[in-house]
Amino acid sequence: MSKVKKENVIKVLQEKMNCRGVESLTNAELITILIHPGGYAESLNCAEELLLSYENSLNMLFDSTERDLEKYSKLGERKATILKCCSTLYNRTINESSTKRIQILNSMDAAKLLSGYLRNLKHEECWVVFLDRHNQTISKERISIGGVCATVVDIKIVMKKAIERLASSIILFHNHPSGSIIPGEEDKKLTLNLKRACNVLNIELADHIIIGGGNYYSFNDNGFQ
Repeated sequence: MSKVKKENVIKVLQEKMNCRGVESLTNAELITILIHPGGYAESLNCAEELLLSYENSLNMLFDSTERDLEKYSKLGERKATILKCCSTLYNRTINESSTKRIQILNSMDAAKLLSGYLRNLKHEECWVVFLDRHNQTISKERISIGGVCATVVDIKIVMKKAIERLASSIILFHNHPSGSIIPGEEDKKLTLNLKRACNVLNIELADHIIIGGGNYYSFNDNGFQ
């Protein structure tokens, strides 16, 4: 492939977008638009090598730190920062959309509320989403922040917040930084204790969802009673 001048790399890809739409661009081409360190062929090759170093996984790429990205010699500090900013904007978009009144009909609807944020964390966090009687979101709130392996949930605080928000039901969320979505014994114990507390106050525990990497585990889908 003959080289295209550096200043034309965006033009080449923009013409493709104009003709076929932005969805026609590959992941490597989208990253090329962000970093374009040289001519077209050089830039695309750089983006392809960068993706390959992260097993062609966008999740792994955006989950990396700026320091990790800077180790990739062709990228440098400025372009590493650009990629991290893109990742942060995406996560904030997911986080922002979850505050709107959204009706939750199943576990997939629920998982979408926080998976974009929780899946990238290196530590555990626990969140609760409060729902009205139509299963529409009232609000969401982080309940606790933990370490790499665990976080502590105070059930009294969860129930207090549910009452204050006049919630008819709640969904508990937490993440597993390891990427595993298999619930541990402590996860099962927490779910059971929270369900008992909810029953006393006539509030439904609609689900407890564990986020791990790009997947999720729903206690409700797996028959937890």
